[in-house]
Amino acid sequence: MSETKIIGRSLSCIFRHMRIFLDKNFEQYNLNDSHMPILIITSEHEGIQQNEISKILNIHRANVTRAVKKLEEEGYIFRKIDEEDHRNYRLYLTEKAKNRLPKIHSIFNEWVEILFSDFSEEEENQFIDFLKRASQNAISIK
Repeated sequence: MSETKIIGRSLSCIFRHMRIFLDKNFEQYNLNDSHMPILIITSEHEGIQQNEISKILNIHRANVTRAVKKLEEEGYIFRKIDEEDHRNYRLYLTEKAKNRLPKIHSIFNEWVEILFSDFSEEEENQFIDFLKRASQNAISIK
């Protein structure tokens, strides 16, 4: 089998099973894996502009808007109009979200433990480095 097929199938497999694992674990909170990066980034940068999240995650603003709307409906995030730029919103976590963050991090940590269960520490660090570099290479193609 060619390297291209192996890489494509392996990345697809990891991504698909990560989504299955995360969606199963987040279902009880009426959330899915696409909401988590927004919650985590907002927790790290309270008051972040909504459009900044799309830049950080490198995803279309419309996707962020849909996810934020769902998070707002579920009581995890609230938005305020940016006082300096009334076209943008700033995002803040609710108490509900802040109370759930430890569990959210725990679920992510469990996934990472599963993924790296038979890796040495050195292999895990190398793999993470390789993924970061490959991601940057992929992002650079526009």
